[in-house]
Amino acid sequence: MRRIGALSVHLYDPLLGTVLRPLRQAIKNRMPLSKDSEILDLCCGTGDQLILFARNGFTRLHGLDLSADMLEIAKKTTFPISFHLSDARDA
Repeated sequence: MRRIGALSVHLYDPLLGTVLRPLRQAIKNRMPLSKDSEILDLCCGTGDQLILFARNGFTRLHGLDLSADMLEIAKKTTFPISFHLSDARDA
């Protein structure tokens, strides 16, 4: 599998963030009521969905992605989210 180039990674959120915002909000609105629910985001990319959960009080958050470049951005968050470099097919 090809690694996403560094330039693509930095364009991912600015280009797709606005488009994906309503979808991310809809997913958040359908999440379990318990803020203590454990959530695993496969193919989490830059972690935006998990960051949205964290902003809404969820605390047991884990993200998995194949791209080290995407995870490098995701790990810059100040929220306590566990990110892992791995192929979702191996999870």
